[in-house]
Amino acid sequence: MNNDKSGTIATVERVGRGIIEDTGKLLKEVFDAGNIAVITAKPVEGYGETVVKGLISEGYAVRHFVVDDGQSVGEGVPEIPEFVRFVLGVGGGKIADITRLAAAEKNVRYALVATAPSTESYLSARVINTGDGRGADCAFPEMLIVDRNVLDDAPAACVAAGYGRVIAQLTNLFDAEFSGLIYLKRYDGDALKRLADIVRYFETSKNEEGFNGRLFDTLIKIAKVTRELGLENTAADTYARILSENLGRSEGEASFIAAYVILNAYRMFLSADAVDTMLPSDTVKSVKLLEKMRAINYNDYITTMYVETAAGFLKQGFVLNEYKRELCGRLEGLDFSALTRFWRRLYDDAGFWLKGYATGAALLRYLSIAAELSENCLLKYIKRTGFLERFV
Repeated sequence: MNNDKSGTIATVERVGRGIIEDTGKLLKEVFDAGNIAVITAKPVEGYGETVVKGLISEGYAVRHFVVDDGQSVGEGVPEIPEFVRFVLGVGGGKIADITRLAAAEKNVRYALVATAPSTESYLSARVINTGDGRGADCAFPEMLIVDRNVLDDAPAACVAAGYGRVIAQLTNLFDAEFSGLIYLKRYDGDALKRLADIVRYFETSKNEEGFNGRLFDTLIKIAKVTRELGLENTAADTYARILSENLGRSEGEASFIAAYVILNAYRMFLSADAVDTMLPSDTVKSVKLLEKMRAINYNDYITTMYVETAAGFLKQGFVLNEYKRELCGRLEGLDFSALTRFWRRLYDDAGFWLKGYATGAALLRYLSIAAELSENCLLKYIKRTGFLERFV
């Protein structure tokens, strides 16, 4: 079913209003009978119970597991009995990861019922961090069920998280262009244009009615095109993950902050009169700190870490100086203040929690260690100049 080897997402999508009650009927398309494990997060336990009732009415044997939302993905995977032949997750991005990891461990298929427009990771085949510094390659979901009535009632923080994931693509688009110039990394130009058009269209229409539904549709489009592009370990996504794990907000919310900080850092770096080309003494301090934070496994990371030669690094600096003005121009058209105002207004408290989110020193520290994990981006280059190492 999942044609992930060819790069195509073959997940069956079922979208409508009130269809969460018909989950049992819809699931017949991909799993007609057998034992099912349903995994739900506590905040959406009610939706999970609705799904369970619908499944039982269609003749499925169901085991229902409710996961503590404060647990990591690895910790949240329940003990699923051997007789279970399918797993169904009801919730947001973390439940999606827990579900695909649980299905992978049992070597069974799975489906998802989305409850919020909070992430594009509903259509994913990978768990980035299981909580022990490792990732896991899984399969795509067999089916994605989306009830627009449920999306309309999603908590404000989940909606803001989804918008954060859209804005994170601005950083990804910039870094794709940068890596083409500096690292000669080649992305599909048509796919990059589609990603830019998706973000641009959403930005021009975001004040229209039906925001939550259009946000979810945008996230699904982003999931498909970023899969096609093979965007992994991007600066925005890596930084957002580290912020989320250490400062207690969702990865989507942290994505907006990550994009804001990174793009402003890029603008300041590129607008400087000169670029420091001094090579850092080493990055072991950063790597050790990342292991302590359970973001990586030290032994795995150190054996695969790419070390740039001095000549290669200086050549990159020369090329960057040639294109500095052009790259800086890409950032000048972004109205960071307007983006921030809109994002904060998505919250019930107008984003007041930001006042106590993190100090500037903490943001720089996490930016520095995120740069070590990122690939094919300006943030990685800035780290290699030695500038960010002082904040570790």
